[in-house]
Amino acid sequence: MNTSSHVPPPRFRWFHFGVLTSLGVLGVIAVLPFVLAAFADKLPTWNLPLPVFMANQVVQTAVFIGGMTALGLVLARKTGLSLPLLDALEVRRGGWLVLQRIAPVSLVSGSLAGVLILLGELALKPYIPHHPSLNIAPWKGLLASLYGGIDEEIIMRLFLMSLVAWLFGLKWRLPDGRPVKGALLAANLLVALAFGLGHLPATARVTTLTPALIAIVVGLNSLGGLLFGYLFAQRGLEAAMIAHFSGDVIIHFVGPMSFH
Repeated sequence: MNTSSHVPPPRFRWFHFGVLTSLGVLGVIAVLPFVLAAFADKLPTWNLPLPVFMANQVVQTAVFIGGMTALGLVLARKTGLSLPLLDALEVRRGGWLVLQRIAPVSLVSGSLAGVLILLGELALKPYIPHHPSLNIAPWKGLLASLYGGIDEEIIMRLFLMSLVAWLFGLKWRLPDGRPVKGALLAANLLVALAFGLGHLPATARVTTLTPALIAIVVGLNSLGGLLFGYLFAQRGLEAAMIAHFSGDVIIHFVGPMSFH
């Protein structure tokens, strides 16, 4: 019997799943001081002891991040989107070379994006309603940057961008089944907009939304999302994570340290 045409399905990347899910849990733990400070006035309404609330958040998010990671890894493989650093670490070969290739451009571009967003926020500060809970200790912002760089990239890029690209690829794809470049570009644009819109609920909980503030939040975060999606498509998920973390450090740590 001829079995040459029977190609085994690609194996699930358990190493990648374990690393990303573990980092995702770390990101959730790291963001808790920032969340507790930002929503301090909401604490009495939760009717939960603080340790119970924190443990509940960590467990729930671990399950959620694990699901997003698992689905994202499958979809990323189907769309040709890569995780080159984890690939190299899995086989214990070439990791340093991959890091040298992706880290400089990610650090520089992410930091520049953070500076531009920070300057934009400062320039538009008169249009942003003040709220006392926005004055959060810089070290809490530094820890929260881990959540942005890890968890938000797992959700928005690894899962959502891969999903949208895969859906577009069902119609517009290359002979090998991967989506065409236009499909990846469209996926990046849509997910970047969703990324910007996704920051509105948290903003609404700490201050009053105005048309100007909505435009600022959606516009600035969407621009950041475009950069992270581009890096994901061109250099891998880890590049997007490094850039996102770098930008958040500028916005949530360097900015508060410098201007407050």
